[in-house]
Amino acid sequence: DNLVTGVNGNEINARHHGIYLFDNYGGLYQNFESNRITIDGEKSGVGILAQELKTASSFNCTIVSNQIDVTNGKAGIEMINLDKSTVSYNRINLFPGTISTAPTSNGILVEAGQNNTVSCNDVLGFGDDDTLRNGYKVSQSLGNKLLCNSSDSIGYAYLFEGAGCTGTLFKGNYIGKSYSGLYLNSAAIIGQQPVIQLPLLAYHGNVWEDSSRYSSGFGAVNLNEFPPINL
Repeated sequence: DNLVTGVNGNEINARHHGIYLFDNYGGLYQNFESNRITIDGEKSGVGILAQELKTASSFNCTIVSNQIDVTNGKAGIEMINLDKSTVSYNRINLFPGTISTAPTSNGILVEAGQNNTVSCNDVLGFGDDDTLRNGYKVSQSLGNKLLCNSSDSIGYAYLFEGAGCTGTLFKGNYIGKSYSGLYLNSAAIIGQQPVIQLPLLAYHGNVWEDSSRYSSGFGAVNLNEFPPINL
């Protein structure tokens, strides 16, 4: 309990996991910063995997300023059951590799967590028609903040799955060339974005490029809302 861990400034080449932290409930603080990680060789490979057995308000993890290259892997950064953690200023490159049965890859993957901040990260793919590669995926995770991130040349830039994503704040993100910019599946509910009162500008600063940059023909879609005119 109340221990501090730091893994900083390392050069890591791995097949399965570059850094794997598991079951650190009760830890005071953990910092993973300025590591250079290359993942290649396993479909389940993850650059940095942070996993808890349960969400814990006392757990404080920061993943900051890492450079991660993933070829045919699962994710650059994967967070499972994290609470009140911060993922910021990371650069993730998702390479398609050469195998014919490539897995689905995610730049940053948030699963079953809550109250985390994902900000100022950059995820780059190498083909907007490649729907096996996603920029940011949030699944069954409450109250997370996605702020000032960028994604380009990717399949789904920002992907939400499940009603458990309520309370999401989606603000100041750049949505570049992709198959689809912002995608909510048929069960996804992220909640209404906060209303900004005039005379302040009534928008949240997310940037979609023109529609020609989206191979699917749409910059954003919410499959959980019908009829579409409600959007």
